[in-house]
Amino acid sequence: MGWKEYFQKLTVLEKVLIISVAILCIVVVVLFIGFLATHDDDVCTHPECVRAAVHILDTVDPLANPCEDFYRFACGTFLQNAFTTGRPSLLHELSELTKNQLQEIVVETRKDETELPRMLRAQRRFYRACANTSAIEEEENQTVLRLLDEVLGGWPLLKRQMWDDRGFDWVKSTIKSRKLGLYYQFFFSVDVYHNLTNNKDMLWIRPPAQIEISSFQWKEETIDLMADIATLLGSESNVIPEIRTTMYFAKQIQGLAEIYHNKSLPYGSSERQNRTIASINHKYIKIDWLSFLKNITGLPLREDDPVMFDLTDYLTDFHYLLHRTPKRIRANFMSWAIISSNINYMTREVRDKYKELSKFSNDTEEADTSRCDICFKLSTGLFRSIAESEYMRRYTTIEKKTSISRMIQAIKKEMEISLTITPWLDEVSRNNALKRLENITEAIGWLDLAFDIDKIDQINGYHKIVVHGDNAVDMARTMTRSNFDNYYRQMERNITDLDRISSPRIEVNAYFVRSYNILVLPASILQGQIFSTNRPSYLNYGALGTVIGHEMTHGFSEAGELFDSDSDNLWTNETMQRFANVSRCLVDEYDNYREGIGTLEVNDTSYPLQTLLDENLADFTGVNLAYTAYRRWAQLNAPEKTLPGVRFTPNQLFWIMASTYMCHDRKLSEDDTFFKGRDASHGEPEFRVVGRIRNSPYFAKDFDCPADSEMNVKDKCRVYY
Repeated sequence: MGWKEYFQKLTVLEKVLIISVAILCIVVVVLFIGFLATHDDDVCTHPECVRAAVHILDTVDPLANPCEDFYRFACGTFLQNAFTTGRPSLLHELSELTKNQLQEIVVETRKDETELPRMLRAQRRFYRACANTSAIEEEENQTVLRLLDEVLGGWPLLKRQMWDDRGFDWVKSTIKSRKLGLYYQFFFSVDVYHNLTNNKDMLWIRPPAQIEISSFQWKEETIDLMADIATLLGSESNVIPEIRTTMYFAKQIQGLAEIYHNKSLPYGSSERQNRTIASINHKYIKIDWLSFLKNITGLPLREDDPVMFDLTDYLTDFHYLLHRTPKRIRANFMSWAIISSNINYMTREVRDKYKELSKFSNDTEEADTSRCDICFKLSTGLFRSIAESEYMRRYTTIEKKTSISRMIQAIKKEMEISLTITPWLDEVSRNNALKRLENITEAIGWLDLAFDIDKIDQINGYHKIVVHGDNAVDMARTMTRSNFDNYYRQMERNITDLDRISSPRIEVNAYFVRSYNILVLPASILQGQIFSTNRPSYLNYGALGTVIGHEMTHGFSEAGELFDSDSDNLWTNETMQRFANVSRCLVDEYDNYREGIGTLEVNDTSYPLQTLLDENLADFTGVNLAYTAYRRWAQLNAPEKTLPGVRFTPNQLFWIMASTYMCHDRKLSEDDTFFKGRDASHGEPEFRVVGRIRNSPYFAKDFDCPADSEMNVKDKCRVYY
């Protein structure tokens, strides 16, 4: 068989792997040749420098003209190979790396785990129990069936005539389900409502979430599959008629919930009225609400405590529905909700049947997920912030924090200079801005909470629990019960906005929290092509420095107008008017770009104008802050080593690294979850690269771009100087 015939018989994945390896080999050979040709003390041979060189050679198109289309120059080779390699963007690649690193924390094998935090050991034990399908098969669903007996007297479909409706009370079963750590929001939800008017939390009683009812797969097409699951769990007779009746009941519950949600007031609406628990009463549904809410929340509630009660109209219709629905049908509905929420801990035959159900809801992603991924996802949902905080601690070294802190201070100094010389700021606004700048705090890796194991346990309520055994269902119940206990306890603790954002998140992103004047750089972004302590500063200032400059600028825009807790304005009215005038070019630049690529429509409202202006300002200003900070650093330090096989100057490599993380293949990213909803407030990636480059006063000199070339326009849009 010839090579051509052999290649044609390979799968797409095999072809992609072969091509990828071939490209990598070519890059390695090029690097090796370049290294041999220039082997001297001026070339950085550290593995991080080699990786950076490979990244640049694998991304930049040296044949493109950087003065005419810098995006094509910086991203051309990446875009040519994106389909072959299956990489929609470099940030996506970093996101995948982060996910794998986090997963490794949970799934890695260690002989001795004694040095790991207590709750991380429990999370890893849960993961192993979930992944131990042999033990699950041996258990034969007995735990779930036992719990159904305890909560509902069993699943009526299985018990048939042995099921006794005299002992069934849906209110008592709801409470029992909650106390056992099972799904319990069957007929209405008890949530926590944050009152924006007085900044207080209160209970919010409302109809069940439609999406939750839908997730239980109540569809005509799934009736036979539900019957198959009942058979697998022990049913010996035809249960399809009863399933159909239960499905009709579920659809009616869903319909009632939909009516409510369609006409409900927006969250935070001033028209919402709260009432005391004592004042809750209904003509038909007789519930001791104080006792019920105490049992659900575990809180020492009083009759005069305020609640947001959105059930009045719903309860009347719900009463009539219950009145004409036999108890066994209600119990069937509740049983299926409990089974569905525990399906991942049941035998393979049952799980496989349930996977077939999910196909009718277009949830193919969940259906195709591996067992390891399912158990990892379950573990991070149950053990909140545990693996994430360990991630922050592992990947935020002292050396890394020190180096990044110095970079932040350097960029802060450039922002201070800019605020001092920017002409449209009057003196009051300038002084306010300088004070805000001085008070900016940095959170490298994440906020301090992530690095304190005891505080993580306390804020999540985990210091009060012990996770026993190796039964996945029981371990999940323990964590579910604890998480809901802690959810309701936030009403007693008066959770602040800072508390809400302190729990670590694993995202390839950075943030400026205006209300607290905090610059947050998550550990997940402080790696890969964004940052390394073992490579030249021109690379780090170009990539991470630009990100820092971008986020810092968010504190000095119209959207960041509020100055302090007393709501004093950062800017005077006169300065705000001047800002509106000088910043108009930011929107014009984007409109001109979209007109050039044919995506601008008349009266286009596809993007939020103020937010886009804010993001463009951060892009345009941030890169200049990072560049001048790097140039000032370079003047005070010895020349840095070059990269092997790369023939660009340090200044040029700054601009390249400030751009390559924006490289993104639009077609591949359309179906990628990393991008969905991510860039609604940002410009197109091409514009984010080209817009700030062509309007920078520094770029053209480094690439010798002639006057009036595309990347060296005469009238540059510059807000901060």
